[in-house]
Amino acid sequence: MQSEAVSRTLHPDVALAAGVLILFGGRLLVGGEGETLGLWLLPTAFSFVLFVLAVRSGTPMRGAVHSLIAAITFLTLVVDPAASEGRRFACFVPGAVFAVIALVQAERHRGRVKPTARATSAARTVTSLLATLLVAGILVVIGLVIALIIALGDDEAALAGTPAWQSHSSLPEPRTEVAAAVVRGEIVVAGGFTADGGNSARVDAYSIAGNRWRRLPDLPVAVDHAAAASANGRVYVVGGYGRDRAPLDAAFALENGAWRRVASLPDARAAAAAAIAGGKLYVLGGVDGRRSLARVAFALDLRSGRWTRLPGPGPREHLAAAAAGTRVYALGGRSAGINTNTARFESYDPSTRRWKTLAPVPQARGGTGAAFVNGKILSVGGERPQGTIASVYAYELRTKRWRRLADLPSPRHGLGVVSVGGRIYAVAGGPQPGLTVGGAVESLRP
Repeated sequence: MQSEAVSRTLHPDVALAAGVLILFGGRLLVGGEGETLGLWLLPTAFSFVLFVLAVRSGTPMRGAVHSLIAAITFLTLVVDPAASEGRRFACFVPGAVFAVIALVQAERHRGRVKPTARATSAARTVTSLLATLLVAGILVVIGLVIALIIALGDDEAALAGTPAWQSHSSLPEPRTEVAAAVVRGEIVVAGGFTADGGNSARVDAYSIAGNRWRRLPDLPVAVDHAAAASANGRVYVVGGYGRDRAPLDAAFALENGAWRRVASLPDARAAAAAAIAGGKLYVLGGVDGRRSLARVAFALDLRSGRWTRLPGPGPREHLAAAAAGTRVYALGGRSAGINTNTARFESYDPSTRRWKTLAPVPQARGGTGAAFVNGKILSVGGERPQGTIASVYAYELRTKRWRRLADLPSPRHGLGVVSVGGRIYAVAGGPQPGLTVGGAVESLRP
């Protein structure tokens, strides 16, 4: 009789702990992508098992505890920042249902237990719950360790089969916090800090076919932390910090070998990011004219030459941007110093004028670059207190999953990242956090 009682008490609680292990271990393995089917199936199956066990146990209080944990499981997924609105609603409904079941089961427990026996029953329930949480905690730790080992193994396997980076002719004058874009088979690198700590108006162009550099006309002003993008044979450079360290509202276009001013930004921007999609030049994030984090984005209609204001991504500076189709993407960045990096990743749909939060970059990064190539958004470079960031990640737009690629051979921040001919190029940037300069040019075909 005693073994039977132990079995009836232990099985639901062990199953509960195992369910927690499966849930959180599974979440780690799938990388937190809100729209991954597995993230919805795991809590659904887990909660269904809890419900069955609660019914079979014949103990209303245990049923209430299990149903409450099931409800919490779903409701934590509802507030997952990587979740889509549809997934949040799909998790909210069963979460609310299980919360109601927990209340009903608790009320049944109150009705079944006599007043004189409630204290003893409550003590037993608390003891059972603490034992359950202890077992669950131990299994979760074991599961996370196993999942981490598997994930690291997957990374090593992925890196082993990833093409290597190639080195190219270095930038003639090493710089950092540059702006870069591609036009007519050349990578144009504009402005940035030089080794003496001053900012520069210098512009260089790298011939991809010839593997050589040539000097272009200087920008009308010296600038660092500017943003650049290109379309229709023109390179646009916008914003940045001037010689007086104030954010600029200036915007320039390189056309037919000469720079010309275009309509000024509605407000100054520095340490912002730029990308062109659907005939519009988007300027995202950065520091505004009041030296605050910008909450408004701008879009320049390349046909009419007029700027419009748009809702911005999450406020931050030193972020990266890329474009795919009509959508623009903002990733990484920081809110202040290099110890405030974020892994945030968002996309903007101009048809709805709304930003959508996507699966975060696997490693937070600021002072970073990004580009779209072969159906992927690549995140390259950056800095953090421990040093510059070597890891490179690719976000597959079709599967909505991040994958690690070969590390950047020369880790840098404040670099230019562009794509051309199915390859991604990382140009210039500081090899160490802070004001350091570099001229490395490396490329990868992901």
